[in-house]
Amino acid sequence: MNGEKRRRYDLRDYIYAEAEAILYSADVLFFELSGVTDWECLTPGQKGALIELKRRRLIP
Repeated sequence: MNGEKRRRYDLRDYIYAEAEAILYSADVLFFELSGVTDWECLTPGQKGALIELKRRRLIP
């Protein structure tokens, strides 16, 4: 990214991502998680997808 540091995610980013995940189908949520390379540092979208899939009891 041309030497620029990535912006830190704040709580609002995660809240919005979790709210958007409610509207998505399971296929879209699984696709979001398919690109995870670092499970310790999830993006807000990936975290929201993970929470929603657990809420729907599609993953343990």
